[in-house]
Amino acid sequence: MWFNKEKPGAQFTLGNILSLISDYTLTDPKTLQIALQRAWSTQLKLTGSFDLNRPVTRLEFAVLMNKYLNPFAKRVDLGGRIVN
Repeated sequence: MWFNKEKPGAQFTLGNILSLISDYTLTDPKTLQIALQRAWSTQLKLTGSFDLNRPVTRLEFAVLMNKYLNPFAKRVDLGGRIVN
């Protein structure tokens, strides 16, 4: 549903990630941005600048998705179906 509202460009930016996480977790985007800026190099151990307009790296994408969306919390079978 996020992709119906947002139209990311050729490269996924840090701003796009922030918007996706905010939409999925129902967190205020400004609050999330402030929290990410504070945790960027200390808690998340990410290098580089926190610029919402630059393309996100694969490492940054993986770290942020794992922290905020927790994709491995659900068990799935080999076919990709959720196991209760």
